[in-house]
Amino acid sequence: MPESTRPAPTDKSGLYAPYFEGLTQGQIKVQQCANCSAVLWPPQDMCPECYATSLDWVEASNEGTIYTYSVYNRAFHPAFKELLPYGAVSVRVSPGATILGEYGGDPADIEVGQTVRAEFFQTAPGVALIRWMPSDLSTPAPNQPTTKE
Repeated sequence: MPESTRPAPTDKSGLYAPYFEGLTQGQIKVQQCANCSAVLWPPQDMCPECYATSLDWVEASNEGTIYTYSVYNRAFHPAFKELLPYGAVSVRVSPGATILGEYGGDPADIEVGQTVRAEFFQTAPGVALIRWMPSDLSTPAPNQPTTKE
């Protein structure tokens, strides 16, 4: 399936702008409070720990461990029908954020605690998303489209 047929984020401005810009550059960016160093994800206007409004964007690790997951056997959008079954994973990355993304391996192999690494793929011009790949797998599973250059 061409990845351009997938639904893409429509609002890449506001609080999420640095995150989406980072994805197009192959980086995961998260907020961190300049006052107390708390990691904020999803992005916010104010730190929930110390109420400071001075927030920086820092690069998170492109590797992490699966915190939880779901395997979809029914497409919630027609563009995902060819991917069935596919996995969606929540991955814990340093410095302490949990980032969602699709799973690029065989969904039957997903395990909580599994080490994965981020691959970034373009869904539309200027829009990239994350595909979490098992650390020991170098190419997506057969039903997964390959990364566009």
